[in-house]
Amino acid sequence: MSEHKREVVLELSKEGIYRVFALLHATVEEDNCVLFFGPRRMVFRGSLKPGEKKLVCFLVNMDREERHHTEDGKVRVWTFSKEGLLREVYAEKTEDDEIPTVYVAGDSTVTDQEVEDYHPRTSYCGWAQTMPCFLSPEVGWSNFADSGLTTESFREQGYYDLVKKRIRPGDFFLMQFGHNDQKISALQAETGYRERLIRYIDECREMQVNPILTTPVGRNIWKQDGTYHDLLKEHADAVRKIAKEKKVPLIDLHKRSVEWYKKMGADAVCANGASHYFHPGDYTHFNDYGAYQMASFVASEMRKWKESAYAQLGSYVTAGLGAWIPDKTLPDGVEAPAPTAGMMSEFTLLEAIENARKGLA
Repeated sequence: MSEHKREVVLELSKEGIYRVFALLHATVEEDNCVLFFGPRRMVFRGSLKPGEKKLVCFLVNMDREERHHTEDGKVRVWTFSKEGLLREVYAEKTEDDEIPTVYVAGDSTVTDQEVEDYHPRTSYCGWAQTMPCFLSPEVGWSNFADSGLTTESFREQGYYDLVKKRIRPGDFFLMQFGHNDQKISALQAETGYRERLIRYIDECREMQVNPILTTPVGRNIWKQDGTYHDLLKEHADAVRKIAKEKKVPLIDLHKRSVEWYKKMGADAVCANGASHYFHPGDYTHFNDYGAYQMASFVASEMRKWKESAYAQLGSYVTAGLGAWIPDKTLPDGVEAPAPTAGMMSEFTLLEAIENARKGLA
C-alpha cells in the first residue's frame, strides 16, 4: 500500500471552527484506508469495497497556534490507500459559539506526531491525534500537548497561556501528564505533580471551564520474570486520588492500557510484538495502531459520563470505527527505523526515575 499522491488543499484563512466534508470513492478493494488532515490528524480509517462511496465529516479549528494548517490558512486533506480515494472536499464555517471544544494538555504520548514517510506501523503517533475518529462533528478537539512536557513546563513554556487565550466557559480542559514528571524530583506523585494538577483544576473552575483528568498511559516494560513493570503506578494513583477529592471526571487510561498489555501478555506486546502497537524499538511511544487502541479506551470512558456538561460531551463520543489489527509484517521497501536519536534507553529511564525519587534529579 502506498500513500495516495493526490491531495486537496483547503483555503480557510478566516479563524474559527469549520465543518469539513470529504467524499471518498473506492475504485479497488480498500482494506486499510486512512483519512487525515494537516500533518496527520486522523479522522477516518476503515475498509471500502470497489465502487463504494463514503462521506466523512470532521471539524477543523483554524487557530493560528494549531499545527494542522499553514500560516496562510491552507489545510491539507489526504489519504493513505491503495488507489486514489479523495474525490471532493468542501467546508462550512460554524457559528462562533456553536461548538464546545476539548483542549488537550500532555506529553509525547498524547501529542500530534508528524512524519515524512507515513506508514501506520513505522510512524510515531500520540493517542489524541487519533481521537477525532471517535468524535461526532459536534465537538472540537484542540491538541496542545507536546513532547517532553510536564505539569510544570506546560505552564512555564507558554502552552497554557495559549489555551487560556482561546478557551471559553463551557469548554473542556483534558490533562494527561506523568511520563516526564516522574523523572524530575520536584514533580513526584504526591508533591509537585499533585500540586500542579490541582492548580489547573482550580483555575479551570474559575474560568468556568470543565477539567478532565487522565492517568498516564502505561509503558511497554516487563520484568525478567515476565510480569509487568509498572513504573507509572504512583503518578496514576495520585491522579485517581485527586479526581476523587476534587470531584473531577477521570479517564483511567493507565488502568485500561496496563490491563490490555497484561491480557495480551509479554510475548504479544513486548519483544517482537512491540512493533505491532509501538513504534519499532520503542517502549513508550505508539505507532498508529497503538494510538488508535488507546483512543478507543479514552472514548469508552467518556461515553460513561452521565452528569452535567460531561454527559453532553459523552454524547458526542462515538464507538469509533471498529478494531484496527496491525499487519505484523512491515511493507516491502520499508525498514523499521531505530528509536529517535536522544531517546532514553530503558536502562537510562529506570536510572532517571530512581534518581528523581531520591532527589538527585
